[in-house]
Amino acid sequence: MSRRYDSRTTLFSPEGRIFQVEYAIEAINQTGASLGMICKDGILLLADKKSTSRLFETRQEKVYKLADHISCAVSGLTADANTLIDHCRIRAQRYLYTYGEPIPVEDIARELADVKQSYTQHGGLRPFGASLLIAGWDDKLGFQLYRTDPSGNYGGWRAAAIGRKSRAATGVLRGSFKEGMTFDEAKKYALSVFARTLDATSLSSDKLEMCVVKRERGEIVVQFVDGDEVQRLAEEAKKERDEKEEDEEESSSSILL
Repeated sequence: MSRRYDSRTTLFSPEGRIFQVEYAIEAINQTGASLGMICKDGILLLADKKSTSRLFETRQEKVYKLADHISCAVSGLTADANTLIDHCRIRAQRYLYTYGEPIPVEDIARELADVKQSYTQHGGLRPFGASLLIAGWDDKLGFQLYRTDPSGNYGGWRAAAIGRKSRAATGVLRGSFKEGMTFDEAKKYALSVFARTLDATSLSSDKLEMCVVKRERGEIVVQFVDGDEVQRLAEEAKKERDEKEEDEEESSSSILL
């Protein structure tokens, strides 16, 4: 049935679906996961590199700085994400040049969503196969976290996940996320979510990127967490997961006995 309606982005199926958008979402779900959460002192972003290689000469990025006060984590096709990131950076600098002040975070999210939506309503184009978690601060709304989808939808979140096994991660966040966590608590919690929903063997500083957006001495700082600290926290998260699995196995075996 879908073959009749998936050749163009402007063609709706009888159920009201645009299959090209769903294909883009599925492409995102096959790539490394990204997670963001608003903390007491700012915003934490954590991204998983699904595949890495020692042959890479340059560092493969999943977290990017869009402006002095805005950062983002990406899941999806790298080429599509690079195009969107360049667009956001140019938009932020044009706003700063025109108005003499940093661009509001929601303006970046809205602008990005408009670009994505325009690629779903013109023939000869395809939706962008990339989702972004945009984290930043402005005078109007303080710290903010937005998620943008290939369809052009965007929304503000306290905590959100995109990419591989994002549904499982969202379920964990929905059940155990607590507002007002410090950065230290949020770092441990974010890695524990990854340990519970992803392959624990992938938790290492080589395959993880962590970034915080915080206010320091009256200025907004986008700071990447040191790899040694990420490695230490990842090992602790794997250890906690293994201990929890052992406890569950012991409890289940005692029930059977």
